[in-house]
Amino acid sequence: MKRLKEKFHKIVIFLQKYTKTDIKYLIKGGFWLTLGQVVFSGATFLLSIAFANLLDPFVYGNYKYILSLIGIMSVFSLPNLSKTLLTQAVARGFEGTIEKALKEKLKFGILGSLGLAIAGAYYFLKGNNVLSLPLFLSAVFFPLMQSYTIYGELLGGRKLFNIQVKYTTLNRILSIFAVLLAVVVTRNLGWLIFAYLFANTLLNFSFYYFIKKKFTPNEKVDFKTISFGKHLSFIEVLNTFASRLDKILIFHCLGGVSLAVYSFALSPILQLISIFKNIPILAVPKLASKSIKEIDESIKKRLIQLSLIGIATGTIYFFTAPFIFKIFYPKYLNAIPYSQFASLLIFLNLPVLFIGSLLHAKISYFPKKWLYFNSFPPLLFMIALMILVKNYQIWGVILAKMIFLMSFFILHFIRWKLIVKSYKSKGIE
Repeated sequence: MKRLKEKFHKIVIFLQKYTKTDIKYLIKGGFWLTLGQVVFSGATFLLSIAFANLLDPFVYGNYKYILSLIGIMSVFSLPNLSKTLLTQAVARGFEGTIEKALKEKLKFGILGSLGLAIAGAYYFLKGNNVLSLPLFLSAVFFPLMQSYTIYGELLGGRKLFNIQVKYTTLNRILSIFAVLLAVVVTRNLGWLIFAYLFANTLLNFSFYYFIKKKFTPNEKVDFKTISFGKHLSFIEVLNTFASRLDKILIFHCLGGVSLAVYSFALSPILQLISIFKNIPILAVPKLASKSIKEIDESIKKRLIQLSLIGIATGTIYFFTAPFIFKIFYPKYLNAIPYSQFASLLIFLNLPVLFIGSLLHAKISYFPKKWLYFNSFPPLLFMIALMILVKNYQIWGVILAKMIFLMSFFILHFIRWKLIVKSYKSKGIE
């Protein structure tokens, strides 16, 4: 064991020298985050198998449609007042910012409940109780379910990745188990939505107060983070709306069954991409301590490395997709060509995740007016989506998502270079 440890240590030193990356940090934090994501992805995969084999495609399409409406309303729960912003605040010692952020999220979340209630009333007046009742349920649970998701930011800011993963993974597995149980016991849409809402609300609420009591955050509040998070959330209304518009349009233009086919075509792709979503979690605390010059010197190399990983992952998935669907999703074999085409999304996502991490880590370095340019990619996506879904249906929707990712990367890259240019002109590194 001692010799193995010595050899492993030498390999780590070699990789750090060759890749110019803190491999020890990635192994320590990345191991736990990746392990948690793999476990969660496995549980999600089992749930998708249950959905595919036990639920009627029409019921599943309605289920995904309601979750998309909940996702759109999440803009009112100030989504950008969590994740990286709160993690940075905690990393700087302002742990009381989490409690303040919770109160703001609860307050604004009421607007999301109102939106869901209005949608429920609309379908009720049209005589569609299949959709109206689940939407009324969503309105009741929405503020609490969405607001208490921020419990992990305290642990992430303290770089306690192993503990963070244990709690978040347990939370996710229990919520998935609740929905899985509902799928097995009943095929009713209302009960499926209730199981999803009740489990997530109860678990988020419980984990938040458990972690708060166990780790006792200090009371220092960074009010700038609160203000900036609210501002950023409102700016990105279009982005939040656009991220769910694909499902809304497919449901209304092509029907619930087509939405089910589209959802299963993207399901394996999204699970693969989710494994790489640890990049921002690991990168932000590390990048926040580096200078603009240090980051810019390594950006090209990092983008090439991530692109190669994305190409390799996407290629492997392209050739294995038919076997995955034949074994696990036999009722959705017509989704295979769409899923293979969507494998390009893996390659496009990784550079966007990384460049997004840079901007979040140094988000205070550029003027607020620059943030308004965030509206361009989702606006372009919505225009492309409305044109392409009409002419090319599901193919068009996937193509529109690719256009969205490419435009986001270009915008982020230009913005980063503007930051570098601005600080070089001032002689600041």
